[in-house]
Formats: sequence, structure tokens, C-alpha cells
Amino acid sequence: VTVDLTDAAAVGAALDTCAHCFGGVDVLVLNAGILPKSAPIADIDPAAWELSLNVNLTASQRLLTASIPYLKNGVDPCVVLVGTKNAPAPGKGMACYSVPKMALTQLARIATLELAPLGIRVNTV
Repeated sequence: VTVDLTDAAAVGAALDTCAHCFGGVDVLVLNAGILPKSAPIADIDPAAWELSLNVNLTASQRLLTASIPYLKNGVDPCVVLVGTKNAPAPGKGMACYSVPKMALTQLARIATLELAPLGIRVNTV
């Protein structure tokens, strides 16, 4: 299934298709990401910033949120978020990439707390 993760309606339709074709959703891997052109904070292109937030953070949050009803009914359900070494150790010129990826790491931590009582494991790699 191919889907534009920045399109909420498309995400929902893709999940419905997957659940129907495969009998549910047991594993979710959040691996969407782009690496914008490096730039110092003073020179960040606003369009690049927005795109990075949309793809590197919002798309994963949107898919995670939409997947929870399916995962609740999954067999040993789990979520894997693909992070980056830049979250704990950012570099110069990497704000456009590192900021949303650090936020993704925090989203994973919160998801762990909220989804564990539902039997859904959450990990970041």
C-alpha cells in the first residue's frame, strides 16, 4: 500500500486496506523521514522547516494515532519508531532535521506510557 503520510484521509484509508487484507495490524514501524539541506538556524528556509516537521514528526504522529484502534486488537502488538543519533547529539546546521526527530523521540516515550496499559509495546531504534 502506498500512501502520502501527510494526508490524514489517505492514512486512514491505507490502514483500513491493510487491516482488511492482512487481518489487522500487529506491528507498526514509523520510518518516514527526510533530511533537509543543512543550514544554520538563522538561514533555515521556512518551507524546508514545515516540510521537515510534517514528514519527520506529524506524519508519524498521525499514523500512530490512526493505528491505535487496530493495534488494540492486534496479536502481541508493537510500535517501532525510527529515531536518529541527532536527537541526543545534534550537530551544527541540523536544526531543521534534529528538532522534529527529537520530538519524535519524546512522542515515543509518551506513547510507551499511554499504550503499555493496552498491551502495546513501543520502542525507538
